[in-house]
Amino acid sequence: MHTKEVKKWYMALAVELYEEFQKSKPINIRLPLRVINRLKQVAIEKGIAYQTLIRLWIVERLKD
Repeated sequence: MHTKEVKKWYMALAVELYEEFQKSKPINIRLPLRVINRLKQVAIEKGIAYQTLIRLWIVERLKD
């Protein structure tokens, strides 16, 4: 998938889940710094915040 298509797909999913996340509860998790740094790199490539990326990946995995 082309980078622009990936960004568009992630943004569409983020918008779709926006209302659901409005009724969400914050949680705290500990991750190694190298994991957080890699998440930030991937998120920048996709044009979204790394916290959004984490939420999207969790939701995607739970749909499987």
